[in-house]
Amino acid sequence: MILPSGPLRESFGSIKDANIILINGRGNKDFEKKIFNINSNIEIFYSYYKPINLEKFKNKKLFAIAGIGNPENFFQLIEENNLYIEKKLPFPDHYQFTKTEMENIINEAKNKNCQIIMTEKDFYKIKDYNINDIDYLNIALEVIEKEKFIKVITKLYDQKN
Repeated sequence: MILPSGPLRESFGSIKDANIILINGRGNKDFEKKIFNINSNIEIFYSYYKPINLEKFKNKKLFAIAGIGNPENFFQLIEENNLYIEKKLPFPDHYQFTKTEMENIINEAKNKNCQIIMTEKDFYKIKDYNINDIDYLNIALEVIEKEKFIKVITKLYDQKN
C-alpha cells in the first residue's frame, strides 16, 4: 500500500492488486472504466484540497509561488477561492530556493503592494531563512464519502488481522 500514490510511484497495471483507489480531483467515468477494466472489485473514492486559512489572503493582491509537480493546480486552487493573483511564480518540483532569491521576490512583491503566498511544502523549505514577509496556504485533504472510505479501510484491515 503506497500513500500518496501517483503515476511515478506505481504502474497503472498495479491497480489489479489494490482494494481501494483514492483519486484527488473530480469524478471521471472514463477513467473509472479504465480502472474497473483492470480490477472490477476495486473501491474508488474521490478527494479534493480544501484551503483552511483563506481569510489571511482575502482582498489582497498575491504573488503566488509554487515549486511542486504541477504549480498550476496550486494557482487554480487560489483562484477558485476568489483570491486574486497578481503574479504567478512557478518553479520545478523540489526546487531549492536561495535566501537571496527569496529576498528579491519579497522586494518585488513589496514594490507592487502584494502579499506572498506559497505552498506549505515550499514555505518549510525556506523557514530557516527567518523571513517574515511570506505566508502559505494551509490546505486539508477532504475525502468525499469519508465515512464509507474509513469503513472500507477498517474492514480490509480487520480481514488481514
